Parts: sequence; C-alpha cells; structure tokens
Amino acid sequence: MQSYLMSQGQWKWTKKDVVLPKPTEEDKDPQIDEATEKALEEIEKGIGNIQLQLHHTITYQFMEYESLKKLWDVLKEKYGVPGLSKAFTEFKAVMSTQIPQNADPCPSLDKCQD
Repeated sequence: MQSYLMSQGQWKWTKKDVVLPKPTEEDKDPQIDEATEKALEEIEKGIGNIQLQLHHTITYQFMEYESLKKLWDVLKEKYGVPGLSKAFTEFKAVMSTQIPQNADPCPSLDKCQD
C-alpha cells in the first residue's frame, strides 16, 4: 500500500496531519486556493485508496477518518505487527521447501530467507 500511495503522490500526506475542511451552511462556496484544493484532493484519494484495499469486514471501522496520516497511523498500530497466523504461514512455507538432490541448494535456501 505504501508503494502504491508513493506512486500516486499521496504518501507525503501520511507524514503531515492535514484534515479535510468541512464547509458549514454559511460557507456554500468556500474560496480555497489551487494548491490547497489539489492537496485536499490528493488526501481524499489517498484515504479512498486505503479504504478500497481494506477487507470488507473491517472497512466500516475506518470510514470516518478525514486525515490520511491519522488513518495510516491507526492501521499501522492495529495491523502493522505480523500476528501468529503470519508466523505460521512463513513456517509452513519453509518446512514445505524441498532442497533438490544433485542440484544447487542456493535457490531453495534463498526462498526460505525471504
């Protein structure tokens, strides 16, 4: 996800805490300069891109975030550390790796180190 946001020019907004402005009823047409408007558009797209990649069973928990940085930080804190299932999946992959007889074992060992 980080690489995708970088490729879209949205990653920088995970470093800056910028919140989308909410227009009030009096501000029917708020005047926003072009640079600010572009930044807010990038932030909205970044939030949308992240929400599109979330599993449908948890997306509802993250629909109210208006700051890309806050959304990213919450997701990183909650899901950034691999859990037991990830460790088991990696262990299972290593155990199922076969080292071929009469051949160079390096490719198989390299696969285990990834």
